[in-house]
Amino acid sequence: MESYKLGRIGFDPDASELFSEESKDHLHPQVRNVLLCLINHAGEVVSTEQLVREAWEGREASEECINRCVLALRRHLQRHGEPHLIEALPGEGFKLSTNIEQSLLNTAESPAVRLNDTVQQSLFIRFDSGVLKAVTALSMLGLVIIFVTINVA
Repeated sequence: MESYKLGRIGFDPDASELFSEESKDHLHPQVRNVLLCLINHAGEVVSTEQLVREAWEGREASEECINRCVLALRRHLQRHGEPHLIEALPGEGFKLSTNIEQSLLNTAESPAVRLNDTVQQSLFIRFDSGVLKAVTALSMLGLVIIFVTINVA
């Protein structure tokens, strides 16, 4: 699983989540697409036309819709202590102003594995790669696996 590090924040595009040591936030799919577009052009100015092409895949999107997605993304970033990562350049577009590190998520450090997209509250589990391979193999056989974790303070 690929992830990105934006300052102190992690971003898992597969799970559509931003995470830090304090918390994790699930992103709306369109907000996720906007963030991915900005990441793909980190350090560059991304015009609204380019956002429409890449984040909306050419579908029509109003300026207001784009601004709402960027505002939602900024709020998520602010909750994680990185409020100034997106720079608005009036008349030009937006710029992600941080160095981006791309890596594979270490399953021991992985913030989450989403078990069921229909579940409102996600259940997150941490495993090593051997356990994940076993779980995958068993699920391919149609077995349902339930895990319970207990945090001891």
